[in-house]
Amino acid sequence: MVAFVADLRQRGAVSPEWACPRDELPRIAGARLRELLDSGLVRESASGALYVYERARPGDAPASTTARPAWMAFIFWVIAVLLPIVLFKLVS
Repeated sequence: MVAFVADLRQRGAVSPEWACPRDELPRIAGARLRELLDSGLVRESASGALYVYERARPGDAPASTTARPAWMAFIFWVIAVLLPIVLFKLVS
């Protein structure tokens, strides 16, 4: 991922005006590209080209990307604990 961002910077793609079309960039896995887009470090211009958003810090991620898995895990464990208790009560 770091090499992809470095390549964008080297090409001068640091604003929407200077964004690079995807076909001119090295190939990157879809999941990795999605991570970069979700983190805000790489953005997509209106034309679909990619550029580095310099104001984003690499460690920053939107709250929704970190909070969602925590809520999903919480709900899973609540169901995993309560379901056997409720089924046991219904059977007896």
